[in-house]
Parts: sequence; structure tokens; C-alpha cells
Amino acid sequence: MRNITPYNTGKVAIGSRYEPAKRHTMSLDELRIQDSLINPPVKLLVMPYDKAIYVLGVVALVVIYLTN
Repeated sequence: MRNITPYNTGKVAIGSRYEPAKRHTMSLDELRIQDSLINPPVKLLVMPYDKAIYVLGVVALVVIYLTN
């Protein structure tokens, strides 16, 4: 890191104690928490007839099982 020379007004050395900001790398947990707080949850696309197809599939399996 290079040393920044302060601006000297004669009475005050402006910037003599300046330290550049340190970068903070976020962990995976911190990223997940931030993402859950900022972004709304993603809703899965569910078709209205998905349940009907599931019920028809179960009924078809039961009919096949009972006819054998």
C-alpha cells in the first residue's frame, strides 16, 4: 500500500491519519442471508391442472393394479 502525503495547510495536516477502507469478503452464509432479506422468494410455476393430472395418474395405477 502506498503512503499518501497529507495536505499541509501550515497549521493542520489534512489527511495525515487517513486509512483506505478495507474490503470485506462475504462468506457463503452471509450472502445467503443478504439474498433472502433483499430478494423476494421465488414462486414456483404451478399449473392449475397439475393436481388433476396427478390424481388421474394415481387412479390409473390403482385400476391397473386391481385388474391384474
